[in-house]
Amino acid sequence: MDTVRVELRRLAHNSRAHSFQDFKNIYSFISEHLSAEDSKLAVKAPPPELLAQLGRNLIHPDILVECIPDLLEALANIERWRRKVWERADLVLVSDKYWHDYSTGLTETDKRVLQAIVDSHEVIRINFVEISRQYCHWHLHHIWAHGSVNEFLQTFNRYFPMLANTAQAYPFLQHLDAPETSKFADSGKVWVKFISDWLTKLTEGGPDPKVEVRTEEELQRETTAYLTLVQKQIDTLEKILDKEKYEYRIRNESRT
Repeated sequence: MDTVRVELRRLAHNSRAHSFQDFKNIYSFISEHLSAEDSKLAVKAPPPELLAQLGRNLIHPDILVECIPDLLEALANIERWRRKVWERADLVLVSDKYWHDYSTGLTETDKRVLQAIVDSHEVIRINFVEISRQYCHWHLHHIWAHGSVNEFLQTFNRYFPMLANTAQAYPFLQHLDAPETSKFADSGKVWVKFISDWLTKLTEGGPDPKVEVRTEEELQRETTAYLTLVQKQIDTLEKILDKEKYEYRIRNESRT
């Protein structure tokens, strides 16, 4: 792991109290490294530590409603990092079996840990998609309760372009495959039914229609658990594949 990522992790760890100075330190560090012409951050995808810190900032102490699409894009890119970890772990295990006559340096414990990463892929992926869907519900529910009809319709169209026949989709949707997109469309149909029931209530009376949404605390807890799990898998893979550098980093981080 390069020194930029190590420092981002240290700053993020120390900023859990969310003080102004902590955030200022993170911003100054990121600005300095992004502005450098030879910075890896300037030409590569943002490191997972930076994306995770962005995600935490957008949901704590309160979820920033207007930034939910940005949060979903950050989570989608974190998920891309996790998929890379899964693919690399799978490749390492396949290579170890293929070159069974040669020592790869992997211990039996290493193999079990890598296999656990591979085996957990589908469940974590489903969890990621579900978290994204729940933020979508929460966002629309908030706009319906506190915003305008136009704002609701515009946001609905961007979350569900497959139902609204519009190309103005939120960017994070491009990271979903066909079955996941279909599952997202099912969420849109829930809101279509809600609006239909609401219009019926206006004309014929009856009970208020409802859409079940997660509480803010539930969303924060589920998102934090997801971010923690992804970081753990990234750390695990790096520890196994680059033990010397990993152990050196851990020793130095423990002194700060």
